[in-house]
Amino acid sequence: MPCYNVGMARRKSSTWPRTNAYRLMGRRFGRLRVIRETDERAANGCIVWECRCDCGGLTRVITNNLTSGNTTSCGCWQSERSSRPGRRHDG
Repeated sequence: MPCYNVGMARRKSSTWPRTNAYRLMGRRFGRLRVIRETDERAANGCIVWECRCDCGGLTRVITNNLTSGNTTSCGCWQSERSSRPGRRHDG
């Protein structure tokens, strides 16, 4: 999947996607707030963002996982969900 989808309409520009990518800074995605862009890039070229979770944890997430809703916490929500009484772990 290409990395140009950052929740805005795609425009043809020499600065695309850099200009729109910075619109992610400070935005919330579930429990995550985008803090900064890292120097890392995913194998497909996507920007890797450093995010702070509501629990206080830090995590790094690629653009597509933020904007699609695939990643919404640092992993704390999954831990909370699976530790509730009555939950089975053996699928």
